[in-house]
Amino acid sequence: MKQWQVGVLAVGLLCTGSAFAQEGKGPRPERPAEGRRFEGGMLPPRIAEDLGLTAEQKEKIKKLEEEGAAFRQQQHEKLMAILTPEQKEKIEKARQEMRERMKERRGGEGKGAPAEKPAEKK
Repeated sequence: MKQWQVGVLAVGLLCTGSAFAQEGKGPRPERPAEGRRFEGGMLPPRIAEDLGLTAEQKEKIKKLEEEGAAFRQQQHEKLMAILTPEQKEKIEKARQEMRERMKERRGGEGKGAPAEKPAEKK
């Protein structure tokens, strides 16, 4: 009789564990539009808010982000100067395809205002 009880307990624990493992696999809960996604700054908005940054710290971080953007632009220009016209065309095509895939993953949204959602099929 004890073996039967231990077996039932083990099966119950396994089922409970797998139920908890499945949690979080469903659709994501909707978040407010502001701060919905991390747009590539150094700190995600939620973390920046939790840190309680001073105005001076925020300004320094903004300056770092601008410097990083300028550096990336310089590197991109240097890269494009090295490539042949055919290679430039290929890289631009690959970037456009990547943007389209990212747009699809976001549900049709790109940077800026959300895109209109397609009409539902009847």
